[in-house]
Amino acid sequence: MPPRKGRHPRRKGPGGPRRTSRVAPDAVPGTAPGRHREGLLGPSVEALVRSLLSSLRTVAAPDDPARALAVEVWADRMAETVYGPEQMPADFYADLAEGFLASGDDDAPAALAALALVLDHRDAAPLRRAHAAHRATLPADDLSDLGIGRATVTSTLEISHPQGDGVSLVLELDQPGTPHTAAVYVDLTLGGLATDLLLGPAGAGRPAPDDGEGLEVGSVAPAVARARAERALELTDHTVEPPMTPGADEARGAVQRRLALLPAGGEVEEVEPLDPDAIEALVEAFLDSPEAAALEEHERDEAGWLLDPWLDHATGHAIGDPHRVSPMLVERFCLDWYPREVIDDPSAAAAAPAVLRAWTHYAARLTDLDDRWRDEALEAVDLYAPALAAALGAAPGPGRVDDLDADLGALVEQDDEGDPSGEGDAARLLAAFDRAGQGSTWRPLQPPPPGPREVHWEVDAADVVPEVATKVEAICLQASYAADQLLGPAFVQPAVDLAVAVGRLDPSPLPHTRDDEWASAVVWLLADDSGAFAPGTAGRTRDDLAGALPASQATVTGRVTEVRERVGLAPGDLAVRW
Repeated sequence: MPPRKGRHPRRKGPGGPRRTSRVAPDAVPGTAPGRHREGLLGPSVEALVRSLLSSLRTVAAPDDPARALAVEVWADRMAETVYGPEQMPADFYADLAEGFLASGDDDAPAALAALALVLDHRDAAPLRRAHAAHRATLPADDLSDLGIGRATVTSTLEISHPQGDGVSLVLELDQPGTPHTAAVYVDLTLGGLATDLLLGPAGAGRPAPDDGEGLEVGSVAPAVARARAERALELTDHTVEPPMTPGADEARGAVQRRLALLPAGGEVEEVEPLDPDAIEALVEAFLDSPEAAALEEHERDEAGWLLDPWLDHATGHAIGDPHRVSPMLVERFCLDWYPREVIDDPSAAAAAPAVLRAWTHYAARLTDLDDRWRDEALEAVDLYAPALAAALGAAPGPGRVDDLDADLGALVEQDDEGDPSGEGDAARLLAAFDRAGQGSTWRPLQPPPPGPREVHWEVDAADVVPEVATKVEAICLQASYAADQLLGPAFVQPAVDLAVAVGRLDPSPLPHTRDDEWASAVVWLLADDSGAFAPGTAGRTRDDLAGALPASQATVTGRVTEVRERVGLAPGDLAVRW
């Protein structure tokens, strides 16, 4: 059939000749079509193959029983470099595969198999096809490629502990020459984040029957195991600086590929936080118990004020039975959640040791918990509960900002019986800076004038998007306070201006990060640009200032970099004369 008039048979589309990524035969004299040209993309293919194989040989000894797993993780690291999508043309991968097979190296089949497994983007399709074609020529029991890419799941397990801090979702796999285990640890005390990943030899995820740790092993439906593990990983991905076990990320790709071997469609049971009526009923049931009857009268009076946030934390922030007994739950409630979320309540904090001990005995009795695990939680109560009062912060001393004339807007929402001034909320927001400042070696740039003083500031609602207005107001309050205390009065208004500028950025990270991280970054930026740091001078080093801020130095410097890049600040732009 002749071509239609007006369209050239060798042309694709209206705009020109058919495009191809192949190297034209006459592009480089003496080269074959499609051959990778030395100098076009770096070293020759032969040199690149030698370099890759040399790198591979450093990851595990030849006789290591888990060598196949190490090679796969090595391929994941390679995928994060120049082998990502749209970084190399498809012909490069065809030549790379040919180079591996032509090298005759004993490690070449394993390297090719690992890269074919890991590089799943379109550009690497020629490499995957070359590996599949090569594999088809080999006997089924050939292990020159270490069996990489041929794993099958034999069982899915759930491993838990009576204290309920977390669940390990374990996949046991059979791979020719390398039976192994992959697992995802779901931390229930952190709301279901995946905080650790495992890729190891067979049996690595199973506890020994007589290990004495009380771990319980049960089976879980494969589709459900996949859904729960993927949900935990998704939550971790949406968490700023998640508390992952160091090195766990290296196994991420391999673990996810094994999860993908399981059937999809599993459902994850949604756990809803308890509503206030349910919490009140649980507190009333405790107050009617013999454990509560043994408390002093003033301790019983405070029990509701303490157990209300305890149950909110145990079932809203954490996941699990409201009567769960765990030393980790105690630690995180006392040292982190309660001081951050609860307005200063010294009387409840003073009653905390007795009330939490009574609650622990009560909850352990209801759940028939072994005395060993109950006693571990009681030890945690004795260790951490007395710190609650100190964790709530001290009252401002001489020279501090006693009168904070700030419009907190939606930040202060008091009921009829609450504090209409909002001073409790302000004190809670500033407590972290007060605690960090106690015992600090940092010397302020300007001495504070004697007596209390007022700091006036306000945030124009038009300056920030409504969704983060409350967050920005809190950051402004903390930044102005910290700048006043740590730098001096001249730094207060620049701190507010910069805090508002942070609110004009893409607001998506703000709801998922702590206010004091951004406020600390504001103070750090002002100090740095104003020449405050004097290496070798006592009280004026970066370490000195880091010790006076509630966020870690690594977190603060990360936020500083983010603010500089997104606001467009060069070093020195925020210099303040002091």
